[in-house]
Amino acid sequence: MREPAHDNVRSIADFLERAHVVCDGQRVALAEVEAVLARHDAVWEAAVLPRRHALHGEILVAFVSLSTGALLVPGELHDFASAHLPSAAVPRSFMALTSLPRTALGRVDRRALRQRAMGACT
Repeated sequence: MREPAHDNVRSIADFLERAHVVCDGQRVALAEVEAVLARHDAVWEAAVLPRRHALHGEILVAFVSLSTGALLVPGELHDFASAHLPSAAVPRSFMALTSLPRTALGRVDRRALRQRAMGACT
């Protein structure tokens, strides 16, 4: 059975949104930002999503699950990202979660994270 056309368009938009976004006039690969955050010793897994901001246009929100027993000092991930990424690629908000939400197929549920991101960076 074929998907309705609007579902197909939404899935293409989801793919493109995950691939690259433009922040501060620069093209940012979300997977690159996620890979840098995942290199931090305290981070088990990371997901980064774009969010519209009234003053700044597109901004990045990072969601991380921490390694067992790991603790983070406020600002530590921001400083780590700033040391390894261009300023446009540094997330403006970080949210630590017990674990990242999953779809039925075991992938990170970006739609659930998008709902959380709507309340971040006010």
